[in-house]
Amino acid sequence: MSALTDSVAGLVAAFVEENGMRLWDVEFKKEGADYYLRVYIDRDGGIGIEDCQKVNDYLSPLLDELDPIEQSYYLEISSAGLIRELRRDAHYSQFIGSPVSVRTYRSVEGLPKKFEAVLERFDKDTFTFRIGDREVTVRRGDVSGMSVDLT
Repeated sequence: MSALTDSVAGLVAAFVEENGMRLWDVEFKKEGADYYLRVYIDRDGGIGIEDCQKVNDYLSPLLDELDPIEQSYYLEISSAGLIRELRRDAHYSQFIGSPVSVRTYRSVEGLPKKFEAVLERFDKDTFTFRIGDREVTVRRGDVSGMSVDLT
């Protein structure tokens, strides 16, 4: 996360937890001409529109008051979704032993740049995946993205 997304996570995390939810992720992205601040939340049993509205009603006035973002942007509060991008160690820990889709910047260990595997373990430098009977270790810097499909 960046300093901005860390700051927003710090503003909203306790509120989300107090309301029986988990903060999944915060991202700030430029898409076309517009900027988006997205807060992803999760809860056992799923997130409803009323949960998103509650977080929005809490966070929006705080952001207006603190004004941490110079340019105009859209605030979006959303469920973490059924297909989840794994970005943080807490995400990886949650899905150890689960099938994941992995994207790499280049072919690694003779694998295509996108492959399916089971996440076996990780450390600060590497991810280890199982593909059939084969175990493959990939440097974190070679992984461009990883997701899990909960459908």
